[in-house]
Amino acid sequence: MISLEKEKIYYNALNLIFETNYLFLKKLYQKFGSFVKIYQEIPNLSVSQKIFERFKKTDPFLEFEKLKRKKIVLILFFEKNFPKILKETQNFPLGLYVLSSLPLKEIFYSPSIAVVGTRKATNYGKEIAKRFSFELASLGFNIISGLASGIDTCAHQGAIEGRGKTIAVLGSGIDLIYPQINLSLSQKIKNQGAIISEYPLGSPPMPYHFPERNRIISGLSLGILVVEAPKKSGALITAKFGLEDGREIFTIPGSIFWKNFEGNHNLIKKGAKLVENIEDVLEEIKDQVQIELPKKEIRLTFKNNQEKEVFEIIKNSNEGIEFDKISINSKISPEKVASILSLLEVKGFIKEIKGKYYPLTKL
Repeated sequence: MISLEKEKIYYNALNLIFETNYLFLKKLYQKFGSFVKIYQEIPNLSVSQKIFERFKKTDPFLEFEKLKRKKIVLILFFEKNFPKILKETQNFPLGLYVLSSLPLKEIFYSPSIAVVGTRKATNYGKEIAKRFSFELASLGFNIISGLASGIDTCAHQGAIEGRGKTIAVLGSGIDLIYPQINLSLSQKIKNQGAIISEYPLGSPPMPYHFPERNRIISGLSLGILVVEAPKKSGALITAKFGLEDGREIFTIPGSIFWKNFEGNHNLIKKGAKLVENIEDVLEEIKDQVQIELPKKEIRLTFKNNQEKEVFEIIKNSNEGIEFDKISINSKISPEKVASILSLLEVKGFIKEIKGKYYPLTKL
């Protein structure tokens, strides 16, 4: 029987030899049922000369020692620590390289939300990415993003500031942090979450790696929040994977004059949920999570004393109160009362049920 460690040693070697061609490797695994056996069969396979040369130059044990020295853990798709939610996707990776100061079982334990968007983000988008990530991480959600500049960076920062966990999915080997400006941030992520990749050590951040890694960002998450995305954005690729995998898609609205939000608005047209606060996100996923969600707090702010007076009358009524009685008790004209009631309902302070008005919160 082949040991788990041997399977990892030879998977890592195959990943280097085939340059993370996960679809081809998956077909070979289905045929041979073992990474060790695939490696042994390479001389008999119909492969290019380039691949055969890499096969001859690659020392599986030496390459695996490099992972050990850097304290990088490799988990294969059939291990119990491999994230179940990711394995349920159509094109899951066969292995994940993980760098973290946390125990492996803690990294993927909590439910996750992906927060993604453009590298060339506006201050508006950056603020929203940080705020949503901060609040969601504070509740116990993992924040998944790609460590890119712009929205990704703010998502990771928000999660760290919220004292929650965050996972950065790279489009390169873990030893080649990209962009380099986020090297310091990656250390914080390592201590408060994990840096993961399907690419072996030494893999450069090739352009085609990023769409591939976006399927992992999507696959790890219950939902994907697209904060800010122009028409051609990698964030939209993540959302596309999310739709294919049955994930919830959330998006932030922006001005119709902002090109950076054209992708967001197209997603809304296609059925993505427009969100303005984390309660909008939680409402959609509340049946899928096992963490205690906060009760929505309504902050009572009144435009003027008449609004406050009408609310007080409704709040002090024990069994609801009719429109006429509100008008009489307040001594405000019926027309004005009607306007105030409409506004209080929009604010979520009151609710009209069968001709009576009830308070939804108390001062």
